[in-house]
Amino acid sequence: MLLLGALALPMLAGCMSETTVPREQCPAATIPEVSGDTVRSSTGLKYINISLGDSTGAVAANSDTVGVHYNGYLPAGRIFQSTAAIGPQEFPLNVVIPGFAEGVRGMRVGGMRRLIVPPNLAYGANPNGCIPGNSTLIFDVELLYVKKATSPSLP
Repeated sequence: MLLLGALALPMLAGCMSETTVPREQCPAATIPEVSGDTVRSSTGLKYINISLGDSTGAVAANSDTVGVHYNGYLPAGRIFQSTAAIGPQEFPLNVVIPGFAEGVRGMRVGGMRRLIVPPNLAYGANPNGCIPGNSTLIFDVELLYVKKATSPSLP
């Protein structure tokens, strides 16, 4: 997976300040070409499996915590987020934007997937950092590991 420059990561979880950064401050980037069948979910999310990962590897579920590498692009060829310089990121899937969570669910460890997230599954009409309102977001994600959620034990 091609990984490019690093930017602040709180944006993925929607924790970025409300200040809008000029779009030009998102570094220009070439979105890598990928091939494969595009799957469209009932919510409008599209994804392309680049690599399916380890056939015996853990599968990410909504309540799991995952470790990922990813690049986030605007369709016009700007990168708004990347884990390249700061290393893999770990977070529970249920705290990130809905399109990212939906797109990672079902992936196997070692898998790589391109997510094409419509605005209604990202930030909607709200600008976030250098992401303009009503933006489709593109993520190239590599699933590194899954920490399965555990149920609390009953007395």
